[in-house]
Amino acid sequence: MKVDGDAWQKWRQWVGIIEADLEKSVDDQAMFDIFRAVVKQNGAWIDSNEGAAFVDLVKRSFASAAFMAVRRQVKVRDRDAVSLLRLLTEVAAQSHQLTYDLYLKFHPLEEPDRWAWQRRVFDGLSEDGQVVSKRLIENDIVEANRLSDQIEEIADRQVAHLDPKGTEVKVTFDDLRTCLDFFDKLAVRYIRFFTGTSYTGDTMKARLAFDTHRVFRHPFIKPENA
Repeated sequence: MKVDGDAWQKWRQWVGIIEADLEKSVDDQAMFDIFRAVVKQNGAWIDSNEGAAFVDLVKRSFASAAFMAVRRQVKVRDRDAVSLLRLLTEVAAQSHQLTYDLYLKFHPLEEPDRWAWQRRVFDGLSEDGQVVSKRLIENDIVEANRLSDQIEEIADRQVAHLDPKGTEVKVTFDDLRTCLDFFDKLAVRYIRFFTGTSYTGDTMKARLAFDTHRVFRHPFIKPENA
C-alpha cells in the first residue's frame, strides 16, 4: 500500500467516522457517571419510591451500549467496517512511509508560522522526529487490546449474540470507564494527527454548560399545578 493522497483521504474519512462514534460514547459515560453518583447518594429514597427497576434499566442500557461501542472500535478483520484499531493497524504497517516531509505535504506550513502545530503533533507519533514510529503505534494497539479484551468477549457472547457457552468474564462499570477514557485520549491523538483538530485537555468529552443535576431534582411526571 502506498501512502498517497487517496490513502490519506481514506484515513481522514475513517477518523471522522471514529470520532463521531466515540464522542457520543464518551459523553454518555460522563452523563452515566453523574447518574451513578446520584443513585449512590440517594439509594434509600429511590428504593422507597420503587425506582430500583428504572435504575437497573438505565445501568443495563448504558452497559450494553458501552460494550458495543468498544467492540466496534477494536474489530479489525471486517474489511467493510471502520474501527480505531483497524486504522492504527494500517498506519503501523505503513509507518515507514510517513515521514515528516510527507506529512507537510498533507498539512503544509503557513508562512509566517511561529506556532507550527505540525511539528508538535507529528512528534507525538515519532521517536526521531523524522518518521512515524511503528513501535509507538503497536504499543497503543497492545494497550487498547489489553483494556478491551474482556469487554469484547462479553459484547460478543452476551450482547451481540446469545452464545450458549456464555462467559466467566466479569467487567465493572469502572473497567468500562477506564477503557473508554483510554480510547478517548487515543482517538484524540490520531484525530489531531490526521486533521489538525485540537481538543481541550486531550479529550472529546463535552464541557456541559447546563445544570446536569436538574433533571434529578424534578419528577418526570409534570405536577398538575406546575
